[in-house]
Amino acid sequence: MNLDAQMKLLIQDAPEAGGTKQMVTAIAPAFYKLAQRLQFLQYYVAQTLNGDWIRLSLSHRTQSKVEKTVIYAFFSAEMITSGEVEGLSDVGKVEVLGVIDLLFRVWALNLCDSVIFFNDQSNSSQGLEIARAEIDRVIRETLEPPGNFA
Repeated sequence: MNLDAQMKLLIQDAPEAGGTKQMVTAIAPAFYKLAQRLQFLQYYVAQTLNGDWIRLSLSHRTQSKVEKTVIYAFFSAEMITSGEVEGLSDVGKVEVLGVIDLLFRVWALNLCDSVIFFNDQSNSSQGLEIARAEIDRVIRETLEPPGNFA
């Protein structure tokens, strides 16, 4: 499903109650903008047997007391099930998601500090990181009126 269809589905599936649909309609372009930076339209996320996304705590390379929680998203299920990715030994199942839905869930459910998207089968040590703080920033920019708005 292309990004336009994913964005329309996100809006369509938003509940009507409490202005949620209007809020999702207003911020959906932010998720579209972020998704355009990624190579694939869908990604696979490792889950526990209970269906929770597997989150990993990573320490800063030079500041050992600084940690962040991340979710890995892979362009193929094989990257998860191969056993080559450190920290994914307790995988119960794999979920495939459209990239806009994945980014929205991370933001709306406050699941982690960052999502790291892996786009290369031969390199599971380097991915494209999208931090939740970046999602917040792009949403704010999407909602702000233009600077010359009067």
